[in-house]
Amino acid sequence: MANPSQSGAPQRRATKIHGFIRRQGKWLVDENGDEWFIRGGSFDGGVLGGGHGWNPSEPYRANPRDEGYRGFAAMGINTVRFLINENLFRPTEPDDPLRESALEWIQENVDWAKKYEIRLILNMHVVPGSNWAHGNGTHIFEEEHAAFWIRIWQFIAKRFADEPVIAGYSFWNEQFAPAMDSFAQSLKAYGALYQRCIDAVRQVDKNHLIVCEQMYGRLKDARCYDLEIPAFPSLREENLMYEYHDYAPADFCFQGDWKEPGTVYGSPILSDFGLRRGEKVLAPERVDAAVMNGGFTSLCSGPLAPHGGKSLAASLVVALVGDIPQEAAAWSDDWRVRAFDAAGQNRGVVYSSGVDNAFSVRRLVYEEYTGKVSFDEAAGAAAPGSLRVSDTKGRIELCSWSKDLFRVRPGWFYTVEASFKGEGLPNTVYAQVGLQFWESPVYGHLFGMDREMIAASTARFSDWRDVHNYPVYCGEWGAMYTALAPGMNAEQWADDVLSVFLEQKMYFAVHSQYAMYGPESQPTFAELQGHGKFVTEVEEAYRRWMPRFQ
Repeated sequence: MANPSQSGAPQRRATKIHGFIRRQGKWLVDENGDEWFIRGGSFDGGVLGGGHGWNPSEPYRANPRDEGYRGFAAMGINTVRFLINENLFRPTEPDDPLRESALEWIQENVDWAKKYEIRLILNMHVVPGSNWAHGNGTHIFEEEHAAFWIRIWQFIAKRFADEPVIAGYSFWNEQFAPAMDSFAQSLKAYGALYQRCIDAVRQVDKNHLIVCEQMYGRLKDARCYDLEIPAFPSLREENLMYEYHDYAPADFCFQGDWKEPGTVYGSPILSDFGLRRGEKVLAPERVDAAVMNGGFTSLCSGPLAPHGGKSLAASLVVALVGDIPQEAAAWSDDWRVRAFDAAGQNRGVVYSSGVDNAFSVRRLVYEEYTGKVSFDEAAGAAAPGSLRVSDTKGRIELCSWSKDLFRVRPGWFYTVEASFKGEGLPNTVYAQVGLQFWESPVYGHLFGMDREMIAASTARFSDWRDVHNYPVYCGEWGAMYTALAPGMNAEQWADDVLSVFLEQKMYFAVHSQYAMYGPESQPTFAELQGHGKFVTEVEEAYRRWMPRFQ
């Protein structure tokens, strides 16, 4: 990392908190004009409510507390992303005043943070009508929810307008927007609503930094924005920082949550980073309902290969065509892909799944999705466990990816095998298999579970920062405690993430929910957070790396 004076960034030095954080070009500065480099963690400020669900009426006051801030300060953390829940403010009756107890809870944390020279970024993690509360992700765009959200932020801003320990306000966590005709229209709608909240806050508070997360998704879009282009809206605000979240590589970081356990960091597993869908080739072979209704039967395709030369990887496609009534069902099991070289020599199985656990199904992307998809632990071809599909209209295509990717070799071809079974299927239903081929139009190559992938993922945002001249920070990084268990190479992963942040001068905050001790070590997440401790691998990495950011 270059010396800040050489790179145009302001100098940094330790200082007491007595003024506000402000934007200076693409950096943040404190009251002395010195850079405030966000070295962060996060606290659940009443989001989970001590295990009482996502909408507690009162914060769980054992979490966080003085001990937590002291622990964070000892690790070198200077900024806490403080997560709040809109329900803490919600009155019993709609026309009643917002609840002062929520402000008192924030004030308690301001006092603790001040004691240890830590700043807070207030983040509304659960937003009225958004993806974490009261709706399907886009209800906040309805006026009732939008007005209440803005009302809360005005309430907060009026109380803390003159409090410099609060570094900034982050209005909305991992936001969805309506799926309009184009990505640009959805992003514009998100930006317009965010601007309304900024304008309302600026009526009572002209001091604090505004933090805006990128648009997280559009309703019903599985991958809604270009991987290489940050989804940041254009806003009328000078004192502004943009935020993104990055759990790279996802197969490692989210294992035990929505990814299958057992992915060791640095293992030779392909990453889906930078990949886009290319050709999809369905085999002409099929198995009809009459055959499936008789029990599990095997389907084997002929040779499949991409027509173009851009495909780098491929994944399995399982298709069920025709209406499957609610009272009927189809099952699929024992998936395999075999590779053959240009001479036609069998080079072995390059992908297989016995569909023997729920993660086999959770990794599927529903390309044409109607119906109900689930894991059936009882039914199976060779052994218990299979995919179950029912209540479909027209067709459903299920595509595996991520951990299920395999490398495509030029001139090679592939065959797909799967077993199918039906129960009560109409004669119009049949099953097919195929391959989805993947390209990397920007990077031109495949990434693994390694530092190169983390660096490329981060560079999307540091490059955007340098071009657009606004600060950007990674407001969430981390991994499930299952990834941080012995033998998973988590120490190297944490070192790689922090070294990339240092190299690219990226502000950051580890997300405590994905870096705390697991339930085998401590009873509950809520109790853990008050201690300000991470899983050993992350905590030790912070202690090693924080001095280098000074």
